[in-house]
Amino acid sequence: MKRFTIIVSCILALNAFGQSHSGRILGRPIVLETQTDSLEWIQYRPQNPKANLPWSHLKSEDPELTAGLASFVPLQTREGLLLVENQGGKVFAVKDSSIQRIDHSFTHKNQINSVLFQRNDTIFRFGGYGYFSAKHFMTYFAPQTKEWEYYLTKSMVHPPGLFTAKFIISEERLIVFGGQILNPSNPYQFEPNQEIWSFSFTDKQWTQLGKMKSFALLKHQPSDLQIGDTLFFIEGGNLYGFASAEGALLKYPQKNTYLKHIPQSTMSLEGGNITYLIQHKQSPVVSRWITEPLFSEFEQVATIENAYWDFRLGWYLLSALIFCLFVWWIWPSKKLQVPEAFPLLSDGLLVYKRKKVPLNPDEVSFMQLFLDRDQVMVSDMIDLLSDRKMVYSQKMKLKDDIVASLNNKLFFLTDSEAFQIVSKKNLEDKRMRLYHLKTPAN
Repeated sequence: MKRFTIIVSCILALNAFGQSHSGRILGRPIVLETQTDSLEWIQYRPQNPKANLPWSHLKSEDPELTAGLASFVPLQTREGLLLVENQGGKVFAVKDSSIQRIDHSFTHKNQINSVLFQRNDTIFRFGGYGYFSAKHFMTYFAPQTKEWEYYLTKSMVHPPGLFTAKFIISEERLIVFGGQILNPSNPYQFEPNQEIWSFSFTDKQWTQLGKMKSFALLKHQPSDLQIGDTLFFIEGGNLYGFASAEGALLKYPQKNTYLKHIPQSTMSLEGGNITYLIQHKQSPVVSRWITEPLFSEFEQVATIENAYWDFRLGWYLLSALIFCLFVWWIWPSKKLQVPEAFPLLSDGLLVYKRKKVPLNPDEVSFMQLFLDRDQVMVSDMIDLLSDRKMVYSQKMKLKDDIVASLNNKLFFLTDSEAFQIVSKKNLEDKRMRLYHLKTPAN
């Protein structure tokens, strides 16, 4: 049986973790304890199995916050604590006792129970449920626009629409598994997801790694604990570890106290000992921390499932597909016709065939963006105006003026509307618009 080395980090005692590789920061949601003081102000503190941390006051008259923090997901960042709305896009920044809303979003109920994580200084969401559909795309919170923007990928495949999924985040990739999907024939019916998917932040591609079949239903819990590339979780009175590097599902020796574990609490692992919160059987309001060894020298950790596929068969199928594509490509009747001419940029001039029109610096930068990319988001164009001392609405107006000017010059240059910058709603997230350069080929 394979032997696995567990790398322990004391930072994980808060069910958050940080990895410093070339300055990269990775983060998961933490668990907050809350109470109200004599003045009805909310008090909060990160839940810590080792010690009771001091309480901090949360002074806010916002009715969403005075009702409690149950509808928010807490994330500890380098700048401080963030509270992200589970049902929508609202984001509050907490520092000391002050709290400030930092978004321009709203409670859209479009990504409920999504995977929420931090990578570097960016907050991401994947999946989620809303309006009888499950999402399979990622969004990120953009400080420039203070909105959740659609995260563009280069992948031709993607996971099914997922929510309540477990996840493992590393510097290179996001792995999602478990959770729920919608019945294709009945959007009111939820079904368990067995597929395991990986997203590479390097090449922005999704890959299905395999399937996990050991559970009838597996959902994210606040007590999920990631150490290195392994996710530890308690399910059905047993402790499991999913080693994502190998795709091995590990089962640890059973303990009766696992049956009393509180999933909404945090969990820590240090020095071969696991610490978790249990509930008193006769008095549910009473809870206590318990620390015990993962396993003794007489016990063993069992590999109960190798969840990843054997990709050797996949290589054979891929080779056959490449051969078929090669035959299709060399077949004379299937060759694609390359357009005779295409607008080009040259020394501040837009050139088409033998005609030229001058562009100003803003138009040059925008045109280069549309020539380089198949899809352009609003935030991409706003970033090109970052040096302007304007408010966001003024930059949006300037963006529209530049696009309109480019379209006029493209029409003058080509004597047609064959080349125009157009926009359309994102099919996956209709709150957002995507721009592209329309050509005869597309």
